[in-house]
Amino acid sequence: MEILYSVIAFLIGGSIAWLRQSARLRAEIRVLADRNTLLEGSLKEAKDQATEAQGKVLMLTGTLATAQADLANAKKMQTRLKTEFENLANRR
Repeated sequence: MEILYSVIAFLIGGSIAWLRQSARLRAEIRVLADRNTLLEGSLKEAKDQATEAQGKVLMLTGTLATAQADLANAKKMQTRLKTEFENLANRR
């Protein structure tokens, strides 16, 4: 009879320990899932910011290329006008 009580006590104790451990693990899993959700949100926000910054860089690169082309054209025009002015000045 004592062996039966010991086996029953062992089974009850083991069940209680298993329930406590599983409850603790479920709580830990919930905390980790919340952290994961927060980190995924932060990662998405960082990716969005990086994409936005990349778009700005591309736009500014295009603007710079246009400005450089305009400057080169202006220098050519300046040289051409200077030559024409010198030619006109030499004619008189």
